Parts: sequence; structure tokens; C-alpha cells
Amino acid sequence: MRQLSLDDALASAEAKSPELAIAHAGVTRAEGQRSKARSQFLPQLFGSAGYTRTLKSQFSGLSFGSDSGGPPACSTFTPNPDAPTDARLALLESALGCGAGSNPFGSLQNLGFGAPNQWNLGLSLQQNVFTGGRVTAQYRAANAGKRSAAIGLTAAKAQLTLDVTQAYYDAQLADQLVPLLAVAHAMDERAFTYDLADGHPRIERGIRVLEDHLEVAPDLLHPGPVGGVGLGAVAASKSRGARTICVDVDDDKLELARATGGAHTINTLQESLHNRLLELTEGRGPDVVIEASGAPDAVTQALDMVRDGGRVVICGHYTDNGSVSIHPHFQINRKHVEIKGCWGARYDHFHRAVALTAKYGHLKPWRQMVSGRYDLEHAGDALTAVENRTTLKAIITPNPGLLA
Repeated sequence: MRQLSLDDALASAEAKSPELAIAHAGVTRAEGQRSKARSQFLPQLFGSAGYTRTLKSQFSGLSFGSDSGGPPACSTFTPNPDAPTDARLALLESALGCGAGSNPFGSLQNLGFGAPNQWNLGLSLQQNVFTGGRVTAQYRAANAGKRSAAIGLTAAKAQLTLDVTQAYYDAQLADQLVPLLAVAHAMDERAFTYDLADGHPRIERGIRVLEDHLEVAPDLLHPGPVGGVGLGAVAASKSRGARTICVDVDDDKLELARATGGAHTINTLQESLHNRLLELTEGRGPDVVIEASGAPDAVTQALDMVRDGGRVVICGHYTDNGSVSIHPHFQINRKHVEIKGCWGARYDHFHRAVALTAKYGHLKPWRQMVSGRYDLEHAGDALTAVENRTTLKAIITPNPGLLA
């Protein structure tokens, strides 16, 4: 099967697009209206031709002939200059006598009324001399209509090009995703797994946060607990050159965060978060705070910790965990804080997540994130472990035989 190029896709779409056909028809119609308006400046020549076949005439009841007792019918008077004078006088008297005794309407029978076959021909010429600006206005309006139709055609072509190009590169991206998914599957021995916490790829969520919101290499804080979303954000921020600070109360999770790329870790049960942050950031506070815990209180804590003019990204609240009170003046406006939310995922985000996983598969502890594996018979135990936060990532494998 021949792979379709972008030019081929655009040509095929233009040939089959009804919107483009309508736009072309609009341009053709506008050109016709412009020609019609322009013709009013030129002389108008009109011609007509007609034929009438008379079956029965309304004049058939009228008699144009002589009465039965009248003088005989006379022939047409024709002067003869070469005849003798007496003959010419006699001919003239005879003609006068015929005219006096004949039917005065007899000549009407030669006019063609009621004739069986009648042909009518007409020709006229007309030129507009003064129209009060009407013709000029109509011509300008037609020109404007033509320009509008041309703009509509250009817009239709541009929209079609945009739609086809997006669809084409979406398809190209999907083709590239397949081998990357194969690489990711080879790196992990799982088959048919599911994230019990929310049903979304957690590593991908953290990567998407960094792709969408990390513009430079700032001091970046991940307040705990360090879970799948946080570890994904740590790995992505490390790949973008950020110096990350990870916060949790579990030393094992903090060690995993350091192995994933965290530059510093803070156990809030052992030291002051506020003092340690000021020490690590030279008294400023972190440039970006990514809330990945899902705890409502973590949002207001993030607003307190971020530096003036910093950014807070909230990506842990992909489900309803409750509300929290904030102080808009002191925590947001006065500090010029930028807040961005992050929920859901597009397939191109997933593509970047798989690419990062494949690129750093030998450097990042991806497998260690899965701290519990369960078959279908022990799915309840998996849910309990997630609820009690005794596992970092619980995986259900519906068919363990595939992993043998």
C-alpha cells in the first residue's frame, strides 16, 4: 500500500470537499453578476421574431367584397402616358366610377388581419444616458460581491488545509506511537494493567505537566506525598534541566524520588519545610510548585511556598477530594502568582510519556514504582492497599499466564 503524502491528501480533499465546491460556485455566480452589472454601461440591442398560425379569424364575418347589385369589380388603375388623350380620359373616368361604387373598407383585406400565416420581426437599440448613479452602484456592489466570494473561497481552502494537515500529522504521530508502545511493553513485564487510583497514566500526567508549564530550568518543588504523578513530574523536570525538590514523610518514597531525578528531598517529619526551602532557594522560594498529592491542603501550602511571581500547577486533583480556603490577596494577587490546572490527557501527551520512558528506561526506576501486583482474585486487596496508601502503585494483572 502506497503511503499518502500530505500533498496527495490535500489534493484528494480539495476534489471531494463540498464546502470548497460551494465556495467555487459562489465565485462563479459573483463573476456572472459582475458581468451583468457591467453590461448596463453598453448599448442594449434587442431582437424578436414570431410566427402566428390562424385557424379561424375574428374578421371572417366581415365582408370586404362588392354587393350583388353593385357595379362590377374594377381592375387597378394604371396610367398610360403613351395612350391618346381620349383613351386616357375614358380610363380615368372609369377608375373614378369604380371608386365611387366600391366598398370603402375593401382595402382592409390587404392589411393581413386574419391571414392564415403571420410572421413578426422586431429590432430595437437602447442606450442608458442617465441613470442617477444606479448602474454605477450596481457595478460596485457586484465587484464587492466578487471580492467577498474570493475571500470565502480562500477561507474555505485555508480551513480545509488546516483540517487535512492536522489529521495527516495526527495519523503520522499514531504510526510512530506503535513502535514506542512496543518498546515500553518490552521494558515492563506487565500485560493488561490498570491504575487503581484514577484510571489515568500517572507518569504521563507528570510529564505533561512539565511539557506544558516548564519554560526554563527553575527550582521546582514537588510537595508530597511522592506518588506516581509526582515521580513522573520529577523525571520530566530533570530531563528539562530543572533542580527539583521533593517533599514527603516516607524516606523510601523520597529515596525513589531521588533515584528518579530529584536533586533534594525533604522529610517534613524530620525538618522544617519552610526553613529548608528558604535555605535551598536562597530565601526566595521555589520558582514552580507542582501539587501532585491530591490533598486539598496542599494547594494552599503551594501558594504559601512559591516565590513572588512564581507558578503553581495543580495536577493532583483529578478527582473531587474536597475544597480548601485560600486568601486571594496575600496568596495570589500580592505575590503575582500564576495558577494553572491540569486534568485529563491527550494522546500526544501519552506519546511524550512513552518516549521519555523509553529514552530513560535504563536510568529511571520505573519498575520500582510498581510496589504491588495482584491477580483478579485479590483485586480487593489491591484496592485496600491503595486506600491505606501502603503501596505506591498497585497493578492488577488479569492474566498472569501471559507473563510467564
